[in-house]
Amino acid sequence: MLALTERQARFVAYFTSDPACIGDAPKAARKAGYAQSSAREQAYQLLAKPHVAAAIHAANAEMLSGDLATMAIGALRQIIEDPEAPQRLRVQAAIAVLDRGGYAPQHGASVRERAVVMELTGKTTAELNAILAETDARLAELRADDEPPAP
Repeated sequence: MLALTERQARFVAYFTSDPACIGDAPKAARKAGYAQSSAREQAYQLLAKPHVAAAIHAANAEMLSGDLATMAIGALRQIIEDPEAPQRLRVQAAIAVLDRGGYAPQHGASVRERAVVMELTGKTTAELNAILAETDARLAELRADDEPPAP
């Protein structure tokens, strides 16, 4: 893998961590020292280079493995727990948490998932809590059925 030039490294840093440039490749290219007149083309070319793309991926992975992931989970938790948040947003936040927690639906389950989301959207907090209570009770029954008899 090719090493990044100094300007490429600055581009990666600006593109992935400068609040004024995150996700804005032409702006990151300008701040990294590329000419104003060619920044858009330079940014496009930089993003197409495998070693630059790999450096961007590595920088993003490093940020996601730290405080940023914790903050994102906290933001999702606030949305889920906010009774004033629109129900659709709360359900989307809950799905995001479950997906990232390894509880993503298997392929082919997306139709069922959409049906469940549609069924739950618009329910009140009390109705959702009742569904959760019923589900918890059913899970407890299933777990009790799976336990071997006491000797």
